[in-house]
Amino acid sequence: MLFKKFFSVCLFILQCSTPVYAKSVIFMIGDGMGYNHIDCVNEEVPLFMSSLEPGYVKTKSADNNVTDSAASATAYACGIKTNNEYLGVDPDGKVCETIAEKAAANDIKVYIITTDDEYGATPSAFYVHTDSRYNKEKIDLYRKQAAKTMKLTFNVPSTFDALQYILKKMDKDPYTEYFVMVEGAKIDKASHYNDYDWMVKELVDFDKAVQSAWKYADTHDVAVIVTADHETGAFREDNCDFGSRGHSGVDVPIYTKGLYRTINGVIDNTKVYELIKDTLY
Repeated sequence: MLFKKFFSVCLFILQCSTPVYAKSVIFMIGDGMGYNHIDCVNEEVPLFMSSLEPGYVKTKSADNNVTDSAASATAYACGIKTNNEYLGVDPDGKVCETIAEKAAANDIKVYIITTDDEYGATPSAFYVHTDSRYNKEKIDLYRKQAAKTMKLTFNVPSTFDALQYILKKMDKDPYTEYFVMVEGAKIDKASHYNDYDWMVKELVDFDKAVQSAWKYADTHDVAVIVTADHETGAFREDNCDFGSRGHSGVDVPIYTKGLYRTINGVIDNTKVYELIKDTLY
């Protein structure tokens, strides 16, 4: 009896002293969001992300120093470099298993959420396999297949509101693992149009979603990764104005919470895939 009590106490101490690591991942992509966007908007609307210490992500694709969303999102989804316009395939057209597909196959609940439509390159990279992001027929086919094992939600008005819905579901099912990808797509679209007010609106909404995910991770075994696929608009910090209507090749910020390892300095975008994988598996 004394031995059993001693063993129970030892077991209790061991459990209490063992670090608890995240088993679910909330991956947040601010499409087109550069550190310059964040810094400038923060001057007029305080942003939660400005209080965080960022690392940085290199974004070049396999065939261009300036990536598009398809190639960058494929790097996040598959951990490989590919050509611009390619989704879920390598430069030779070979299909790669995405982190979302792998998660779904291992009974991890997968949610792909975006403010973009069903043909958006960023969400498509997590379940579509084609050498053209503009091939709507293939995107439709893969989307229908993916919907059997993943929850796909498009055209959400607010990343913040959409994430609150997911966090409530996670609370009701605390013993299930989740992979959630949330994209704020219209930061990019506003920047392409050089529409500053629209960009601010979208970035503020995305920032609120980031803050809510951060707060949730404080009390749940969830890791949060926040980054961008690329920077859009060559936004100039000196006068908070756009320098172009296209993408730039600058490094983008990354913020993380609850990972096994921390980000120091600059990493390649393919390494973000490994951060997600190391948490889920």
